[in-house]
Formats: sequence, structure tokens, C-alpha cells
Amino acid sequence: NYYGFSAELALVRGRVHESLQHRVEQRSRQLQTRDNAETRLYAGLDSVSVAALVLEDQARALALLDRAVRRAPVENIPLLNRNYEILLSNAAHAGDSARAKQWHTESRQAWEAAGSMIGRPAWQAFDDAMLAMARRKYADAAEHLRESDRRLNPRLDVLSSARFTVFDKLGQADSAIAAGEQFVTTPQSLRTAQDALFLANIRQRLGEMYEAKGNTAKALEHYDAFVELWKNADPELQPRVRDVRGRAARLRRTSG
Repeated sequence: NYYGFSAELALVRGRVHESLQHRVEQRSRQLQTRDNAETRLYAGLDSVSVAALVLEDQARALALLDRAVRRAPVENIPLLNRNYEILLSNAAHAGDSARAKQWHTESRQAWEAAGSMIGRPAWQAFDDAMLAMARRKYADAAEHLRESDRRLNPRLDVLSSARFTVFDKLGQADSAIAAGEQFVTTPQSLRTAQDALFLANIRQRLGEMYEAKGNTAKALEHYDAFVELWKNADPELQPRVRDVRGRAARLRRTSG
């Protein structure tokens, strides 16, 4: 879909308003052909992860999530059509533990209704990780993500971005760096959506982590990549760009 891809690409570049305009056009066209609860819910969810992960405003994300599910209740969508990975991820990043618990229970019911599927154990472990994240039980989340990986979850980009977030929250810099580097370097089809939400933040945080470790070359690598991504970002994101530019300039001065 042209508008969906354009929305993701704009978000990778930090152009939030342009991205959301493309999403509005995408959802409007979808509603012309299938005006149902599922389409309306995802139209409401488009802004939730952007607020949580790009704008880093969890309170706003929580309010947007509440509005989205009130306007288009999940129970109005047939059980087998509900994408609980998306729902649980939004709840986790918005910090809505109550909804995460409810959706986790319903997800189990959906898996039971679907029957035996090859990817089921991996995605059930991922669902467990999202519930733990929503509850701020990050050590538990890390263990569930390991289980999802062990169960051969095919979306390595999804796993590595989640692991990065969890290890960063735990203050485990070495593990976070490993997950972040995996996210940045591992080829994966359909990863533009993950890049849109995570790539800039992971680049920035990797730069900060390497700087704290005294690894100037790697810090500059990620700082420069972040600045290149967001050099034309929206005005409200430019303070972050200026801060990273300043960090990179100071590192270059001190390293001679």
C-alpha cells in the first residue's frame, strides 16, 4: 500500500505530521471498502505507538489508546480477526497494564480457537513478554523474549527491538547494545514499520551507551546515523537532533 509505506518512511525520517497524514489517507481509503470495527480500531491505534516510541510521551500514548478502544471496541471485532500482537505491543509501550492483562487472556482464547499452528509457541511467548513489559516486569519480559527466540520467532526485527527496550530499562548496557546492533544490522523483510518506530531511538541510545563506555568510534557511528535520519525531522524533534550533534562535536574535539 503506497500510503502505508509512505507513512512508515516519513516516520523513519522523523516527519511525524507527514506520516500521520499518509495514515489518514490510508485508513480513509480502507474505510471506503470495508467500514468495520477492525479498520476503525487500527485507525485509532496509528498514533499510539508514535506517541510512545517516537515522541516518547507515554501519558499521551495512554490517552490515545484509551480513546481508540472506546471509539472502536475490540469486542466488536471477530475473535480470530484481532491482532493481539499489535494490541499487546501498544498496551506495553503505553503502560496500560489492565488492558494488557485483558488482551493477553483473550489472545490465549484466540490461539485455542485457531488450533495448532506452527508459529503459536513463539508468538505466545512474545505475548507473555508484552504483558510483562506493561507491568514493568522487565526481567520477566527478557526471559519471555528469549523463549520466543528459542521457539524460532521469524521476526528478528520485532524481537531485537523489544529486547533492546527491555535491556535498556534494566540498565544492562552490554545486552542492550547487542540487541540494538542486531536490530540495526540484521536484514529483515517488512521491517520498515519497525524502523519507523525504533530505528532513530536505537541509534541515539546506542551512541549514548558507547559514549559512556568510552568507545568513541562506535558512538560517532550511531550519532551520525541518527542525525542523518532526522536532519529534516519535525521542529518538535529538532532539540534531540541538536543535542546529538553537540555530543558528536564534543567527542570529535576531545578525540583530536
